[in-house]
Amino acid sequence: MSKRTFKIEIKEIRRKDILIEAESEKEAVAEARNRYLNGEYTIDRGGIVAAEFETENK
Repeated sequence: MSKRTFKIEIKEIRRKDILIEAESEKEAVAEARNRYLNGEYTIDRGGIVAAEFETENK
């Protein structure tokens, strides 16, 4: 049997706990999202809580 090449996608799910002062939960989530998108948070490899592996050759 000959070997084939498979393209595998790896997704990592990372976690970082932060504290945000806000008037509501919705406002706190929006602020955290803005800070994340602006690069204010770095999540290192120690923050990995899960990894998923999928093949694109179906």
